[in-house]
Amino acid sequence: MPEFRDVSLSFDDRVILDRFQFSLAEKTRTAILGTSGSGKTTVLRLASGLQKPDSGTVESFSGKPSFLFQDDRLLPWSSALENLTALGIPPERAKEYLAKVGLAGEEEKLPEELSGGMKRRLAIARCFAHGGDVFYLDEPLQGLDIKTAGDVLAFMAGELRGKSVLMITHNPEEALALADRVVIVSGPPLNVVSDRPASGFSGPEELKALLSGK
Repeated sequence: MPEFRDVSLSFDDRVILDRFQFSLAEKTRTAILGTSGSGKTTVLRLASGLQKPDSGTVESFSGKPSFLFQDDRLLPWSSALENLTALGIPPERAKEYLAKVGLAGEEEKLPEELSGGMKRRLAIARCFAHGGDVFYLDEPLQGLDIKTAGDVLAFMAGELRGKSVLMITHNPEEALALADRVVIVSGPPLNVVSDRPASGFSGPEELKALLSGK
């Protein structure tokens, strides 16, 4: 089982995690919500093996991972289609997933020719076309307008069904739509304020109240 055991981590003199204990579950979609700077992205980096702790141990999910980072990390010299095929994604599958996020007809455009929201959708298409057993998602819908976010949210919910997911977000609506389990944190150092099934919340307003400490 993916687990954090007595994990500590500091950057310079700032303590991010202090003997942190936390467990995840395979085939469960977990969303971690917290304010900026609380340390939630650090949890994702540690869980995925991108970051090593100063002390303690972290066990990761099993299976093939796929990542969606806060920054889009696109290849500026490559077309939208090539940003997917460069990962070994077959062209037909790449085109299929570009269409699923509303980018049909944009395949030959360079990232600089796309709007901010289109770039985000391109990063989302790449993540899901790559596929895998485990998805690490950091602020997945940032920069998308309300209508586009709703369409992409529905697409993502279908793709994530039955997968192991760790998602970092500050958006309650996003968490409730995509996650089975919602964990609210404060910090640093990171502290779990609430941890329960998504179905246990009355709605986004309850999550917002917990985030604000009310």
